[in-house]
Amino acid sequence: MPNIVVDTGTTCSYSNRVLSVTSDSTNPAQGSSFSLVSHGAYPAGGSVQVVWSSTGCASGVDGSHLFVQVSDDSGLVSPQRFPGCNTGAGSMTFTLPRFSNTLSLQIGISDTLGQVSLNGAGLTVSPCGPPCPYGVQLQGGAAAVNRITEALLSSWLTPINAEWLLQIFAPFIGFDLLSSDVCGQIPPTVAIDLSTLNATAATVKNILYAVAWPHLCQCVPGSPTPSTPPPFAPTQPTGWPPAVTFNCNNVDICATLVQIQSTLLQLQTVLGQELGLTTLIQRYQVPFAFIPGATHGPFTGKGTFKVPRIIGLRVQVTARDPNRFVIQDQPPYLWDLGFISATNSAEILLERRINREFIDWLPIGMALADTIGYSLTTGTTITVQELYAEP
Repeated sequence: MPNIVVDTGTTCSYSNRVLSVTSDSTNPAQGSSFSLVSHGAYPAGGSVQVVWSSTGCASGVDGSHLFVQVSDDSGLVSPQRFPGCNTGAGSMTFTLPRFSNTLSLQIGISDTLGQVSLNGAGLTVSPCGPPCPYGVQLQGGAAAVNRITEALLSSWLTPINAEWLLQIFAPFIGFDLLSSDVCGQIPPTVAIDLSTLNATAATVKNILYAVAWPHLCQCVPGSPTPSTPPPFAPTQPTGWPPAVTFNCNNVDICATLVQIQSTLLQLQTVLGQELGLTTLIQRYQVPFAFIPGATHGPFTGKGTFKVPRIIGLRVQVTARDPNRFVIQDQPPYLWDLGFISATNSAEILLERRINREFIDWLPIGMALADTIGYSLTTGTTITVQELYAEP
């Protein structure tokens, strides 16, 4: 039987493979082998682990002639192991002595007749060299601008059996995708689960880039030959809802048109409300009034107290040392009365100096606080009132 070579493609790992070979009956001493060849950018010093679940030998085969080894284009890179016939799980780990573009996991038999096998074989390289080490470029013939349509998305999703992702890209349909944005880097690594259904636009964009990358981009060539990014092959999560389908009543077209008009009117109303809120936020930040709540104090010295979710504090100085310096401003600036802070269980969030007799403190981020702290100089007394957002 001649030597067999199976190309596993570009990969840093594979598992659960079966390698089986039969010696050459006309010349057993010549031997034969079975190789799994993978391509990548495997760095010198990288750790390689080879595992298998069991070995097998035909009756009468001398197990001492079954060998396992790993080679690259320049020769052997691993110790040669002789696991024996019909044994259980085994493994070997070694360090790559040089940079390699290919690694070949091999079993072989020599000087004996019969068949041998290595079952459940796997190989892992860590770390694996980065894909596209010389950069990323646009594929020849790829369009610079791509109008996102359902047909285009389907052409990208169908080859990877991911048509079920089409529904999350609905907000992007009709927009243009610049190939230079996608090909500015290797494809992003993304995870798909049920939370993806409510993902942010930035997350969905990364998923779109991962889907589009192999259709628009390629590694810049160089020597040694660069490894390409692993293909994006998402698995549909359990519970992922089926795509929404719409039925058209071709008997009563008017009913369908009325339903479309009603939906558009609802969308127009919602968009009008959104436009009004967006305009207010752009001009005045988030508009709201506040409602006074519980009052704490009077306080002196140092201390803390807990608060519910609030948007601000009203601080009033009820007593102070008359000998402390005052800047005669409008209102007067009170010198060196102390500080008040807002914290949560993880960190201090906000802090400000107490420098007026009456302060309404409404900083962004106050809603994250659960504890208020104060540090007052001698002779200073304050009260603190919680401020809540209006309903």
